[in-house]
Amino acid sequence: MYNQHNLYLKECFRLFQPHHLEELARETGFIKRERQISASDFVSLVFRQNANLVQPSLNRLCHDLENHQIRITKSGLNKRFTTEAVDFFKSLFERLFQYQLQAPLAEMKIRKTFPFKRVRILDSTSFKLPKAYEKHFKGTRDAGAKIQFEFDYVSEKLLWFRLEDGRSADTTTGLERLASLEKGDLFLQDLGYYHLDVFEQIHQSEAFYLSRARMDSQFFLEVDNPPRHPDGSFIEKHRYQRLYMEEELKTLPRGQYREWDKIYVGRHKKMCTRCIIYRHDEKQEEKNVKKRLRSYQKKSRSIPKEHVASLSGLTIYITNLPRTISAEKITQLYRIRWQIELRFKTWKSHLKLHQIKDMKVERWLCHIYSQCIVMLLSMMTTGYLRKIVWKTCNRFISEDLSIRMFSTRINHLIFEAKKSVRSWSLFLKRLIPTTEKYNLKSTKLQQHTLFV
Repeated sequence: MYNQHNLYLKECFRLFQPHHLEELARETGFIKRERQISASDFVSLVFRQNANLVQPSLNRLCHDLENHQIRITKSGLNKRFTTEAVDFFKSLFERLFQYQLQAPLAEMKIRKTFPFKRVRILDSTSFKLPKAYEKHFKGTRDAGAKIQFEFDYVSEKLLWFRLEDGRSADTTTGLERLASLEKGDLFLQDLGYYHLDVFEQIHQSEAFYLSRARMDSQFFLEVDNPPRHPDGSFIEKHRYQRLYMEEELKTLPRGQYREWDKIYVGRHKKMCTRCIIYRHDEKQEEKNVKKRLRSYQKKSRSIPKEHVASLSGLTIYITNLPRTISAEKITQLYRIRWQIELRFKTWKSHLKLHQIKDMKVERWLCHIYSQCIVMLLSMMTTGYLRKIVWKTCNRFISEDLSIRMFSTRINHLIFEAKKSVRSWSLFLKRLIPTTEKYNLKSTKLQQHTLFV
């Protein structure tokens, strides 16, 4: 099975062979005739710069090309960053995205006690852009862009990607990406995607959701033997009884859970779900209060409503996972959502995704899509080696550290993919000791609750 996954991973990197790149360059119009710098040379230049086209100057890029026997002026190189160049990198990313989506890449084995097959984590990351970019990407103030990103934690496959205006609403993406929903998926998402229609659609498709609830959500319990109309239908205003979380907070000891198997969320919609609340200790509650106040100040909002602020000591989860998954495990599962924050941290702090200076918007877009390519290739390689290391030494590798390591070896991985299967396999095998030595997670962070 490892050999099969190995071959599929190899094929992902073989998409970057020169003849594939030249063919795609002609399809997109990036290369229309023989030029001094080919599409393959251009891609190699980008990968040698760790996919960063913002930080290095044009002068430095030209020196890099000259070291590889390609002479071009700064003006000539700058002219290569065109809309066709953007289409080329975008098409290259989309081709890789579609291939990895269909390929049976390596994935971890989930414990049989869990009813789901994939763990889908969705979030977005935003960044400000120069004011000159406003006609291309509009932000809440001046110019800004946002990347919508969803991946499967079990296989490290990218499931959804979109580059859009910084002012775009997350809830729209939350609904649109359900087109790829499959039976047995588990959806983990932040409050930005909180929408009852999304949860209902997931449940109707025999998939699962796990989300925190908004603090201003209204909860109701069904009344036993509610009064009816003469025709036998329920009198709606007497069918449900409001449940006030502020009152539940007063009777719930710190560090304890309370749950309801069947509760209704929404003032009008009344969606039936399972609800779990957890009361934090005093220190965590104080942190939550400060965090909420900072959030409101940052977004220039008024002070939160009194009943919302009073719930800072609670975390409220809603889910359709069965009762066999305990409240404690629900909390542990939701913590996995933090994995996407680590991806964004790697993207920004290591690959410098958010860095930008005064340059052509086309050059910046080439930078964005090349960054996405490197991230995607690094995630796939991480997913493959993660399973091998788990099987050999029963330890988890740090996905964050591993993605950083593989992102600097993309050129080597592409070069080895051009050779024989044996050569490719030996190269990956040589990466295992380095991964085991430097990229293992702390034993405190081992997530034995999910994988076997």
